[in-house]
Amino acid sequence: MSVRGGLITALITPFNDDFSIDFGSLEKLVEQQVSGGVEGFVISGTTAESPNLSAEEVESIFKAVKELVPKDFQLILGAGSNSTAGTVDRILRLEALDPDGFLIVVPYYNKPTQAGMVAHFKAVAAATDRDIILYDVPGRTTVEMSVDTVVELSAVSNIVGIKDATGNLEKAKLWKDAVGPNFLLFSGDDDTTVDFVKLGGHGAISVLSHVVPKEFKAAMKTGEGFERLAYLCTLLFSEPNPTAVKKALKIMEVIKDDQLRLPLLRMTGEGSEKLITEMKKAGLC
Repeated sequence: MSVRGGLITALITPFNDDFSIDFGSLEKLVEQQVSGGVEGFVISGTTAESPNLSAEEVESIFKAVKELVPKDFQLILGAGSNSTAGTVDRILRLEALDPDGFLIVVPYYNKPTQAGMVAHFKAVAAATDRDIILYDVPGRTTVEMSVDTVVELSAVSNIVGIKDATGNLEKAKLWKDAVGPNFLLFSGDDDTTVDFVKLGGHGAISVLSHVVPKEFKAAMKTGEGFERLAYLCTLLFSEPNPTAVKKALKIMEVIKDDQLRLPLLRMTGEGSEKLITEMKKAGLC
């Protein structure tokens, strides 16, 4: 198993004002994250605006990031889609980049049954020897993996874990008891991550870690201190992700521009003012 757990950032893609990739800001962001103690990145996840990235752009981002991180740093590629054949094709293309694993989302829009999800993920896993992390995010896909589905998939040798973005801690308890100690449980819901880890979770794939990596990692380790980050976390998800976290990173001068690709737009107005106020309180700007 190459994927190990810990605090992993679902890395944004910085853009210039003309929508091209800002590799200078990407380098600065990676340096900030590594020095902040994060233990890996998901590249080309939804936080990266993956639907708006070409295959060539994903490859160039991955190669740039790999040059900047320590050798033992976990690099996971988001490669899921709502097409099983399309997901397999993407994985076969991206394998040459030598990622530690692939994050594969439950197929969205198609609304597969539980049996359809099992068949989808088994077909994807059969196409590669790389680690596969399931991604359950019903807020985006409209369907949710059952505990029985996850248990069945955990028996596949290279399906090594799940990113749980349901925020349902009762479900996390059931998974922990059902899948065994070696199946990695990642929180994908920053609001409930500290409690998720207390219940036996192995880490988080996080958005909040862009802004307060050291503080969030400490809260995950000790189980204390998240209350100081809670309102900031709420504001970071007050508009479609990654709108607010890009605004925050620009305010911190980690990235040059908070540009997004359509259909997302920059954060403005009252939401922006609330975010600036909270970041000033936290000493982030």
